[in-house]
Amino acid sequence: MAHIVAHSPGEMTVGCQRLLGKLVPFLEYCVCHASVLTILVISFERYYAICRPLRASYTCTKMRACTCILTIWAAAVMLS
Repeated sequence: MAHIVAHSPGEMTVGCQRLLGKLVPFLEYCVCHASVLTILVISFERYYAICRPLRASYTCTKMRACTCILTIWAAAVMLS
C-alpha cells in the first residue's frame, strides 16, 4: 500500500527553500540599488531644474524620465 504525503500549507519543499534562499537576497540588493539610483537621478533632475530653469522645461520630459527609470532598474539588476 502506497503512502500519500500531504504537505501542510506552511511547509515548503527543499527546492522551494533553496530558490527563496537565493531569490530573497537578490531582490533585497536589487531594490536597494534601485532606490539609491532613483534618489540620485531625482537629485540631478532637481539640480538641473534649479540651475537651468529655462532649459529644464524641454529637457526633463516624460520620455526621458521613463528611460531613466528603465535604465535604473536594469543597472540595479546588473549590480545585484
